[in-house]
Amino acid sequence: MNAIYGIDFGGTNLRIGKVNPETGELLKKPVSVPMNSIKTNDELTKIILSHVKDAKRIGISAAGDVDEKNLILKKSPNSRIKGGITFGKILKQKGYDIVMCNDLKAASQGIARYGEGKHYENVLVATYSSGFNCAVCRNKINITTSELGHMIYEPDSHLFCGCGGTGHLEIFVSGNGAASMAKQYFLITKQRDHPILKLSLGAYNKTIRKKYNLGDLQNPDVFAVIVASIGSKQIYQAYRKYPKDEPQKHIRNTQVEAIADSFGRMVGVFNPIDIMVLMGSQTKDKDLLFDPAIKLYAKSNDQYQLGTLAKPKIAVTKLEDIGLIGAVGHFISKKAL
Repeated sequence: MNAIYGIDFGGTNLRIGKVNPETGELLKKPVSVPMNSIKTNDELTKIILSHVKDAKRIGISAAGDVDEKNLILKKSPNSRIKGGITFGKILKQKGYDIVMCNDLKAASQGIARYGEGKHYENVLVATYSSGFNCAVCRNKINITTSELGHMIYEPDSHLFCGCGGTGHLEIFVSGNGAASMAKQYFLITKQRDHPILKLSLGAYNKTIRKKYNLGDLQNPDVFAVIVASIGSKQIYQAYRKYPKDEPQKHIRNTQVEAIADSFGRMVGVFNPIDIMVLMGSQTKDKDLLFDPAIKLYAKSNDQYQLGTLAKPKIAVTKLEDIGLIGAVGHFISKKAL
């Protein structure tokens, strides 16, 4: 067994780890460096080189727009580095065998090779977080990533997607979408005394280190600031405590229905699918959103997809360090070991 290093250029941290390519097992504790502490390409490259001295082969997973051929990250939403991010290209020039891809493609191959999909031929990985997207592997090799989140779901909806469009599926299954629905509710109703606002006020005070109190919500400017800060976490917390109250009841029920619909759409586009593996921050509330959506999808006949198409097994991934391990999975898919 010749180890392969995985690098996860992620959202919060840069992670570097040594991986057994046969099992996906991490051979030692990964190195973790906060992304916001890395300001230049030179700093980034020096950090990586100091931790891969015994490496020959490196797989890289990166959040952002990846140029796989030239090993450059053209744009990353989480990095302070200006312009193109070139560490992959530099590592190649220094003699390392490098493969690079975006984070979703890597995650799909990590799950297909080492995770819940390892015993299946046709594996779909869907990520539900601030947005929504999916990727498909057949025989452990990624064949596509998609933008299914931008399919029209509610044509008459006036809720905006992150892309600027309206009525997209992503709005109705994502954390950002849940927050948008709640913000619209409060901006219309002007309601001040509500658990979502109380929870958001507390979170805002901790994050920004302000000391607003509930009475300050009567100030229109403070009210607007707190409404703008609402996140999905506060909505789901409010639902758990007050499941019959609005807007959390409507938001939760809307999302369950839309998630069930998303399952059928993915099967309809990528059939055959043997297993659908879910990941992302939204799955932290699996019992609230995904368990009921899976039941709704399972008992439907042809509401969400053609009745002639087989319904896959659905699971939430438990694979840890998916970026590192997925980068190695992608390396294996591109190289003959």
